[in-house]
Amino acid sequence: MIAAVLLRSQVRSALADVLGKASFRRRALEDVSAAVTHLIARGDETAGLLRKMLKSNRSHLNGLAAARPWVLGAPARIGTLAVVETPNLPEPADIDYSGEQIRLDTSRPEWQWSLLLFDRRFEVIHKKGNPDQPIAEMDLKEGLILVNWGHPVKLQMDERGFLRTALAWVLAREAADKNPDRMMDLALRLLSFSTYTDG
Repeated sequence: MIAAVLLRSQVRSALADVLGKASFRRRALEDVSAAVTHLIARGDETAGLLRKMLKSNRSHLNGLAAARPWVLGAPARIGTLAVVETPNLPEPADIDYSGEQIRLDTSRPEWQWSLLLFDRRFEVIHKKGNPDQPIAEMDLKEGLILVNWGHPVKLQMDERGFLRTALAWVLAREAADKNPDRMMDLALRLLSFSTYTDG
């Protein structure tokens, strides 16, 4: 009886951790999306730079496309239970202890990697690049942003912080048109904007 209670507690704790990480990653995308919309709405020089970038079809890929994928989807198991990806559940997950499985609704927004930047939608692709490769690369022609989870900066922050940093850096680099002062200013603006209050 005690063992069964402990097992259920461990499964629920592990599930909460998985759902929490997915939610935090989604928040990073929403923060960046909202920040870009906010900055464009201001109508200043930064807005012009962002608009110009989003209308561009250029591609600055330098190796990350060929790097191995970095999987951030649902795990195969949570605790001791098998994970079954099940769309359109009334709740994010449903634990079936007798069937020894967890039904996980990966059709929810927190499991999607689509990023809306003002009037364009991008797909965020996760890669296990080398430490000396860029933190992220952007393909404006195909609508892709490649994030390098092998970058050393990842060791200094959680997943949400790393995602925001990678996205802010690559957007600032692309929009700044090789001007380092503009790039730094835009990256800081993107990083400081938040759609949530923590605490």
